[in-house]
Amino acid sequence: MGLADRSLKEHYLTRLYHRTTIKEQSFAIKKALEQLHVSANESIFVGDHPENDVKAAQHIGMTGIWKKDVQWGNAEADFIIDDLTELPNIVEKLNELNW
Repeated sequence: MGLADRSLKEHYLTRLYHRTTIKEQSFAIKKALEQLHVSANESIFVGDHPENDVKAAQHIGMTGIWKKDVQWGNAEADFIIDDLTELPNIVEKLNELNW
């Protein structure tokens, strides 16, 4: 899969499916992954809401990454980042672990 394909899929996931509860968000993410023919265990989800984003993604088997937000004090996530520029390093670590 080329970079353009990944960028399109990332855009599709982040723009099309925004929900308010863990259950709704998990369902929406799962449906998006199915439509894109992408498995949850080979995907990451970056969100700024510790429950509706991170936990929802983890609930279906995705790696959940929390982008710190001053609105939330802390979050349980597979990774916590301050800036999106940290993502390539996380993907590299996951690849080293045969993710």
